[in-house]
Amino acid sequence: MRQTIRLLFAWIADRVRPVVVWFAASTYAAPPLPWRALLKLAIPLWLATRLLALLITYVSHTLLQASVIQSPGRGAITLDSLVNSWRLWDGGFYGHLVRTGYTRPIDAGFWPLYPLLSKPLELLLGDDRWQISLLITSNVATLLAFVALGALAVQEDETLGAASRAMRLLAAAPLALFLIAAYSDSLFLALATAMLLCARRGQWRAAALWAFLAALSRPVGVVLIAPLLWEYARQAKLSMNWRRPNTWLLTFVPLAGAVPASIGLFSLYCFRIYNDPVAWIHAEALFNHLAMAPWSAIGYAWQQVWHLQPASFQQTRVLVDYLPLVFVAGFTFITIRRIPASFTLYLVGLLLVCIMSPVVGAQFPEAFVSAGRYLLAAMPVYLILARTIRRVPWLDILLIGGGFAMQALLIAFVLTGGWLV
Repeated sequence: MRQTIRLLFAWIADRVRPVVVWFAASTYAAPPLPWRALLKLAIPLWLATRLLALLITYVSHTLLQASVIQSPGRGAITLDSLVNSWRLWDGGFYGHLVRTGYTRPIDAGFWPLYPLLSKPLELLLGDDRWQISLLITSNVATLLAFVALGALAVQEDETLGAASRAMRLLAAAPLALFLIAAYSDSLFLALATAMLLCARRGQWRAAALWAFLAALSRPVGVVLIAPLLWEYARQAKLSMNWRRPNTWLLTFVPLAGAVPASIGLFSLYCFRIYNDPVAWIHAEALFNHLAMAPWSAIGYAWQQVWHLQPASFQQTRVLVDYLPLVFVAGFTFITIRRIPASFTLYLVGLLLVCIMSPVVGAQFPEAFVSAGRYLLAAMPVYLILARTIRRVPWLDILLIGGGFAMQALLIAFVLTGGWLV
C-alpha cells in the first residue's frame, strides 16, 4: 500500500514539475530563494499566533462575558464554539456561498475564489462544519502570505533577517485578526504578494497567474495592473525590439489581460445568474458604498469626523480605520523615491480603492469603513519598516509588542460583541 502511494505521488510530481518550471521561468537569472529557511521562519510564527488567538478567544468568552456565557441557558464553552466565533461578519456571507452558491443579489459583492477553495473542505467535513472549512482556508492562506512576504523581503534586501522582521510586522498588525477570521483578505494578501514577487523576478507567466487569481478573490485586484505592467516595461525596455512586436506582445498581452479576464469571467457568471453582468457593482450599493472622487470622499469623511465628540467611543472606533489610512498615505508620500515605482503604484492603488468608495448614508459615522483591513495588503510598508527596526532596535518592541497588544484588545472587542468589519 505504501509503495503504491509513493508511486502515485511520484507520478503526480513528474507531471506537475514541468508545469511549475514553465510558470516559474524568468527572463533573467534570478537568484534562488531559500524556501526551506522561509518555511522554518513562517511556520513557528504562524502556529504561535494561532495559539495566542485561541487563548484570547477563550479568555474573551469566559472572563469578559462570564455573566452571559456561563448562564444556564448557554451551557459550557466548547472548542467548536470558540472556533466558530471567528466567522465574524463577512464569514456569514461566505458561508452562504459555500453552502448554497450565489442565490441572492447581495452575494455578488463577495468574489468566488475563497468560497470555491473552501467548498471541498466543507464537503469533507460536513454541512455543519462550513465555518471550519472557511477558517482553514483563510489560515492556510495566511501561512502562505507569511512565506511570500518573507520571499519578497529576501528578494529586495537579500537577508533572512529582513524576512523574519517583515513576517513579524505583518503578524503583529493590529487588524491582522482578519487574517485569522473567515475573511478573504489573507487569500488576496498571499496572491498579491506572490504577484509582486514574481514581477520583481521577471517571472511573467507566474505573475499573470497570481494576478488573475488575486482579482478573482477580491475586486481590489484591479490595483495589480499598474505595478505589473510597470515592472514589465522597466525590465524589458533595454531588450525590447519594437520592430518585432511578437517578441514582447506574447508576454505583454497576458500581463495586461490577467486582471480584466478575471473580472470579465466573474461578470459573465453574474450575467448567467442574475442577468446582470455588473451585479457585483450593484451589490456594493446594498452596503451603502457610493463611487466618489477622492477629494469629495475626503471632504465627506472630514465632515463626519469633525462632528464626533472627542475621545468618544464613536471617534475611537472610526480611528481604527482612519489611522492606518493616514499612515499608509504618509508612508507612500515619504518613500516615493526610496522604494521601487511598482510598489508606489500598488500603494497608491490601494489608497484610491479605500477612498473612492465611501459608505454614505449608513447609521454609523464612518465613510472609510474597513479601510484598515484593506490596507493589511500594503506589503511595501512591512518591507520598509523591517529595514527601519534593524537600524533602530527599540522600534521592534514598540511596533511588534505594541501591535500584538492592540490586536489582542481588538480581538476581545470583536468577540464580545464589538462591531468591526
